[in-house]
Amino acid sequence: MEDNIGLRGQGCSLAELPEHTWGRITQVFGEGFWRRRLLELGFIPGTVVEVVRTSLAGDPVAYRIKGTTIALRKEQAALIFVQPLFNATCIVGNS
Repeated sequence: MEDNIGLRGQGCSLAELPEHTWGRITQVFGEGFWRRRLLELGFIPGTVVEVVRTSLAGDPVAYRIKGTTIALRKEQAALIFVQPLFNATCIVGNS
């Protein structure tokens, strides 16, 4: 299984972006069902995604992608690697 450890200096996982920030998807990790499902939902490299809202419990988190709001659990969002946009800063260790 792939991991994103070698890419840490170039961005972060979607789960590490704070609320009300944006990122451009650079890679989708994982295998099988979840990778395929994330790609089907529009989490495709090059696509811009916004972190809209975190639930009161902190999980799941709502993301806006291509005009649609989709809720993902942190374990799913951690499979999506992004480059933060507009001076956003990753919260490392949040996933």
